Amino acid sequence: MGLAQFLWLYIRCKFLQESARPDVKINTLGSIKAIAISENVTERYVARVLRDSLLAPGLIERILAGRQPVTLAVRQLLDPPPIDWAEQPRHFGFSS
Repeated sequence: MGLAQFLWLYIRCKFLQESARPDVKINTLGSIKAIAISENVTERYVARVLRDSLLAPGLIERILAGRQPVTLAVRQLLDPPPIDWAEQPRHFGFSS
């Protein structure tokens, strides 16, 4: 899975997490399964993305704009990031 596909999945998961519609609540197994099927990934992968969906909005914007470090890999984004958004750029190798 490439960085763009990871971010698309991440954004979909965030939307579902914050959704007020009861039929798309992410805490239901059906929603996780539906995302996994539609994105052609495993339910475990979707659950991991959800669990680690603590990326700072500024980082997401920079990645979507193609301004991420060339060394940044999806694997790094799947590991739990620092909780403090201010620490995340340094953690993932972004210059200030």
